[in-house]
Amino acid sequence: MGVSPDGIREGATTNDPATELGRASLTMGKPSSPVETLKITLSGAGGAKGKLLIEWENVTASTPFTVK
Repeated sequence: MGVSPDGIREGATTNDPATELGRASLTMGKPSSPVETLKITLSGAGGAKGKLLIEWENVTASTPFTVK
């Protein structure tokens, strides 16, 4: 997933590393039951660490992050 000022693009880059805000690999999975409405959750994991979780339909995508 690439993150740039003009949006998030899964599996893509901005083609200009100077404009990227960040980049992360996502761990893909399946929710225990279908998620009807897109859900994005940021949770703390202690200190400056956290987790991003995106859930929709029959897919979950997550990645840990550290705030610097």
